[in-house]
Amino acid sequence: MIRHYDAYDIRKLAVGYGVHGAVHLPGFLGQEELARLQHVVDTTINLPPTPGQAFSSQSSEGRLTMRYLWRDNVDLRNVLFQRAVAQPIADIVGSRTLRFWFDLTFVHFGAPHGNRGIGTPWHHDVPTFSFRGDLMPSLWLALTPADSTLSQLMIIDGSHRTNQGYYRSPELPKPPDGSPDGFVDLPDFDALIANGTAKVLTWDCQPGDAILLHPCTIHGARGNDGQGIHPRRVAMTTRWLGDDVRFLPHSYERALKQPAVAQTRLMLGQRPDGDWFPLVYDAQTP
Repeated sequence: MIRHYDAYDIRKLAVGYGVHGAVHLPGFLGQEELARLQHVVDTTINLPPTPGQAFSSQSSEGRLTMRYLWRDNVDLRNVLFQRAVAQPIADIVGSRTLRFWFDLTFVHFGAPHGNRGIGTPWHHDVPTFSFRGDLMPSLWLALTPADSTLSQLMIIDGSHRTNQGYYRSPELPKPPDGSPDGFVDLPDFDALIANGTAKVLTWDCQPGDAILLHPCTIHGARGNDGQGIHPRRVAMTTRWLGDDVRFLPHSYERALKQPAVAQTRLMLGQRPDGDWFPLVYDAQTP
């Protein structure tokens, strides 16, 4: 079963989310749900994408990223599309409704010759989103242990409240002609951490733990060396869309290359709707 949260729990978690931009949810997944998600990843990790699937994967040194498993996997949908999953997320962020957008699985493992993988650089998620709004939380689910030696998720404490605009994503190069594109360069967070200007917030996570992230929270993870009793670190991030979210992409051309957006053909300013954005929670529906 998914962990139950009472009104006191929700108030406390909502305060933490508002102050820090992230909260830890120990034991969020029950053993059955955890096992089903682990099985989905284990049976998919070595499969190449096939024509007609939404699923895609991308490899880099020491890291594998898989996207949109939910469209082709009923087990994953049965776990994630539960009111018990969506309601605490909605209650913590303050949304009356919550739609599922997509899943994103990160597998960190050792690079060749015993080296660490590249990890995940500091970033926040909103530059690559096709939507705008505050109620776009991400639920990060640990499917294996994650600690300081196993690509632990690291968060810049309170960074969702101090962003001066959208920081350029590592995936978005600067325009070659130098023209402005609405993004600002990412600060050197490692230097800010070293001089005490920025504070890192982390939690050791066991399988089944979750971390709820604000869309503007800066986060990242160090690479894994693939050693020890857990040679890989696996986590599944799920994206959710609440009441205030509207389709307002930074680049309409890039947005149309994304699954869900491409199939739904949303109008600018429209709320996400339809089969590609399933409504999982509505406070008005028992």
